[in-house]
Amino acid sequence: MADELTTAQDCAARWQVSESYARRVLAPVDPVDRDPATGAMRYRLDDAEAAHTRQPGRGRRLDLATDPMNRDDARRLTEDESLPATHRALWALMQSGMRVGDALSLDVRDVDLNEKTAIVEVPVKEAEPKTFPLSDRALKLVRQAAGGRSAGPLLVDDRGRPVSRYSANKFAQAAAGVSIHAFKPRPHTMESPWQVQAKDLQAGDTVRLGDLSGVVDAPPVHVADPSGAAKVEVTFRGTTGPVTWDADLRVSIAARRETAES
Repeated sequence: MADELTTAQDCAARWQVSESYARRVLAPVDPVDRDPATGAMRYRLDDAEAAHTRQPGRGRRLDLATDPMNRDDARRLTEDESLPATHRALWALMQSGMRVGDALSLDVRDVDLNEKTAIVEVPVKEAEPKTFPLSDRALKLVRQAAGGRSAGPLLVDDRGRPVSRYSANKFAQAAAGVSIHAFKPRPHTMESPWQVQAKDLQAGDTVRLGDLSGVVDAPPVHVADPSGAAKVEVTFRGTTGPVTWDADLRVSIAARRETAES
């Protein structure tokens, strides 16, 4: 079966599903070539079956981790130079607070090495891009992953193709025995500031916004200004009154209590 090729149409018949569903299952699988007669993409049958196994039914995701990986184990794997820099860069980006999909979508130009940040475009009309502060470890590995390139997908395989979610998870399973999502830590263990919206701040959060730095004294109070816009009033320790911000303003949390939810 390892040498046998298949198409989305063949898989639909094999799995007794619609062709559109078969194409969704095969989306993370790298095609081998095209059928010379029909022009349809052809895939290795074993790869197609593996992708189908990971989609056993609606509402189930076998690639999601129940718990984040131990921080020391994540650090050890990220520093293991016998592993490809591309995957270690992905893990480091996730340790800095980025979701796997955001990290895989990065272009080389989205990372500012001088500012130590990465910018992720948000696929929502008029939504502001998300800026992620990066740890020194992530920056080092991002440089290695970029390999001197000035443009193009940041995370590519040894053939220069963008790393897919499927291949990222497959490698994590092989190298670490866990889902790729296990590399996403709890907020209080991240190696760089974690960004949230002002309305999601919690008592005890250490906040950084521009030149402002302080510890939130109590959960924000949600208010509305005369125009109806959603606002929050945030009180910091040592201040005499609250600071009013837009509820959706993104702020960086430098520290969060151990009891905070992930």
